[in-house]
Amino acid sequence: MLSAYFSFEGRARRRTYVALVLPLSLLSFPVFLMLQEAAETGSAAGGGARGLAVLALFVGLGLTLPVTVRRLHDLDLSAWWLLVGLVPVLGGLLGLTLLFKRGTWGENRFGLDPLDPDAIADGDFDSDDFDPDDVDPDDPGSFDAGGPPPLAPT
Repeated sequence: MLSAYFSFEGRARRRTYVALVLPLSLLSFPVFLMLQEAAETGSAAGGGARGLAVLALFVGLGLTLPVTVRRLHDLDLSAWWLLVGLVPVLGGLLGLTLLFKRGTWGENRFGLDPLDPDAIADGDFDSDDFDPDDVDPDDPGSFDAGGPPPLAPT
């Protein structure tokens, strides 16, 4: 199960993405503030703090990069879309999209839908990949209610 967090293949649903990225973001902000303060004091510990900051950056990237790529795959986007994150305003919009937009319905070029209960019943996913809380029987877009909502009212 832990190896799934380090895989670049397949798709990651919103909950998986948020469960990893949000805690790391919340932890990294105060750590980097402390490291920056130590580096700015000019003490001997400043050089070590910079090295620790670089190490923390690489550890954070190693943990978030695979799940971010799989989240992009869930939206049927390639990993090249990570480069959009380097553009100031567009990167923020991409980040919000990763947090809030539901992935593509059904199978896409990167794999099966992690919210599709039929794929789980066929044994294509672990039981941890499907959360019944994500399926609303009153929502016509829910898989239990027959798939995505129609494009036009009927």
